[in-house]
Amino acid sequence: MGSRTRSQSRSQTRKRKRENLSPKTNKVDVSFIFNEGGEHKRDFVVLPIRNWVTERIAFFKSSGQSNVGHDIYKGSWFPTTGLLKEDEKFNEYTEGSIIKTQYFLEKFSYKNRNATKTWFFPEWFVAIFNETNTHFDKPILNTLNYKEVTKHIDTLTDLKQVNDYHDYFNNWKNIIVFLRYFFTKEQFMLSSQLGGGYWENNEIMKYIKSLVNKEGSIEVNKNSPPILRETEKVNEQLRNENAYYGFNTQDFFEKYDLNSSQYINIFGNYLGYYFVGYLDTKKRTLEMINKMKSKTKKGGYIKSKRTLKK
Repeated sequence: MGSRTRSQSRSQTRKRKRENLSPKTNKVDVSFIFNEGGEHKRDFVVLPIRNWVTERIAFFKSSGQSNVGHDIYKGSWFPTTGLLKEDEKFNEYTEGSIIKTQYFLEKFSYKNRNATKTWFFPEWFVAIFNETNTHFDKPILNTLNYKEVTKHIDTLTDLKQVNDYHDYFNNWKNIIVFLRYFFTKEQFMLSSQLGGGYWENNEIMKYIKSLVNKEGSIEVNKNSPPILRETEKVNEQLRNENAYYGFNTQDFFEKYDLNSSQYINIFGNYLGYYFVGYLDTKKRTLEMINKMKSKTKKGGYIKSKRTLKK
């Protein structure tokens, strides 16, 4: 074998290694577009899934309009089991609503009467949570103990540090809501592969994506998919693609016991709202102290002596 041939062989080997190491890009076509009326149109894709109630799972592209105050999720891909039928509607969710994971969370009867869907903090997410906090230099959160965290917050005396923690917890408040859209780690990972939306517009989510997205990306092609307007037509399409489950709560709760610590943890509630409020109070206190110190330095609180007129 000549030197040129050996060189070409080594070059091809290196190329194959690079290709094997580089993330793959899989392609998937939009299965259909669901026209909810007017300008409200959602793209649906269907993907294979390993451990779920169906062989395949549908994802819809969020318009960011149904969850007030969370338009930051616009463009993200969320899993669904179909559309609500007439006999499945509850609360404010009407016939034709896209079924999301939190529907099951809201419908579940918790043994602990104080527990709610805001406690949803699945075990599979803990390792991701810990690694993220370590990366952003907030390892105190990895204790999953709100008393330890508040004790740490109480040691902060620098307003800059408090603002940093406040911004960080404010991000987590939104991430915890985002997390309720996914019931399994695989669903979370598939959404990260589809990308877009919240995965790209938030620094913490970008880092989380780097942790869970080890299998490349999924490129969505929009090749003139059919436009469906009726609930039954959408559900029929999902049945044909082995991705329909509907809102079968009885069967779902037999498979997944949400009272298990595998799915709910009180820390999720504190992480969602409590710490932000706690830091709001801390911020106001420090701002007031700093303001008083500033005035004292300028002589604002030193009474001047009166001089009697002669």
